[in-house]
Amino acid sequence: MVKRKLRVLVLGAHPDDAEWFCGGTLARFAKEGHAVVIAHVSNGNKGSFRYTSEELGKIRRRESIAAAKVVGATSLTCDLPDGEVVVNVEHERRITEIIRQARPDVMIATDPNDYHGDHRAVGEMAAHCTYMATCPLYKTASPFLENLPVLYYCDTLSSVNFAPTEFVDITDFIDTKIRMMMAHKSQVEWIAARAKANARDFLAEEFKAVAHTRGSQCGVRYAEAFRICPAAGRAITYRLLP
Repeated sequence: MVKRKLRVLVLGAHPDDAEWFCGGTLARFAKEGHAVVIAHVSNGNKGSFRYTSEELGKIRRRESIAAAKVVGATSLTCDLPDGEVVVNVEHERRITEIIRQARPDVMIATDPNDYHGDHRAVGEMAAHCTYMATCPLYKTASPFLENLPVLYYCDTLSSVNFAPTEFVDITDFIDTKIRMMMAHKSQVEWIAARAKANARDFLAEEFKAVAHTRGSQCGVRYAEAFRICPAAGRAITYRLLP
């Protein structure tokens, strides 16, 4: 167990991904005094029956900042169009700059096997960009990192096709996770319209069902699941997750 205070970066594909997949863990990190940065690669400007893409992008940026404030986190964005996140040099450079701005000891990213193309691309680029962030000759606006961040992938939607290597007990933080998600009002409206259900009840049920399943696998009431990046040079012999 590492006792020092950490810098934690979560890299989601969309503005609400961090809250959805690991909001309880972020709340716990913050409660324990670690510095938390929540970043989203796309601006989430496609999911609405009500707004234009331009309007929605601005709304979701404000909501991301509000959600991060629930746990005292900082919010950053690459501001790429929703549904257009792909593995290419331009997007990798933007992500590398975000990593260098955040300067994390620990990074969590969406899984490269998740259901959404943006999620998969972010997961794939996360491994590459954490490494490139340490290379002095790979130039972005911010200086290179001295150390390679430890990279974890968070659970997939409904935990499909995800085999965890670690769990975090979020029993005391499930309500904070829901509160963080509810700050994404436009996305909650979009989800409710598609699900034809009360948004808060629908999300609370979804979050608690997944967290209860993961909790039952590790002996607690509610948990979130992660797996460490399965690549050479990435394994560690100590625990960094709370």
